[in-house]
Order: sequence, then structure tokens, then C-alpha cells
Amino acid sequence: IVNLTEPPLSIFPADLVLLSGDAIVNESMLTGESIPVSKVPVKDEDLARWRETLDVQGDMARSFLYAGTKVVRIRRSVGPAENPFDRPALGLVARTGP
Repeated sequence: IVNLTEPPLSIFPADLVLLSGDAIVNESMLTGESIPVSKVPVKDEDLARWRETLDVQGDMARSFLYAGTKVVRIRRSVGPAENPFDRPALGLVARTGP
């Protein structure tokens, strides 16, 4: 598990699953999309499904950060005013390079 906010990243060094916080990334080199995409923390059930199959599909794709993609913004988790908490953006390393 790595802290994605300290030190600030410009490119993801490995495939990661976003556990907390949120991100905007440029995946154009992988997908050809012309605009950056938002990433949200993984849901527990999606993480459990991924652990069994190691396949990124459905809602899991909204939480998966691919190695080599450009970071536009990463923000830490901030809770609602009635229950404030502050956690760094955390990622679980899924795969490393060759």
C-alpha cells in the first residue's frame, strides 16, 4: 500500500487500485480518449472480486490506475462536515513492470 500524495506523482510507477482519495488521470496513451478521466476509491465487493480473478472489469475500472498514465490530480479523502476525517490517497500495488 502506497501513499499517492507524498511525494507528489506525475506518472504512476505501477498498476494500482485506488483505496482512498480520488484522482484525475490522462489515460489517452492507453485508451485514445481525448479527455482525462476521474478515478474513485474501490468498493469492498469489487476489491474482493478482483482478488479472486485479477481481472479489471465493470466498476473496478473506475478505481484502477494503470502504470505509465499521467497524473492530472490526486486528492486525499476528506469526510463530511459532521464527521470530518482526513486520510491520504492510498493505492494498493496490483502489478509492477516486466
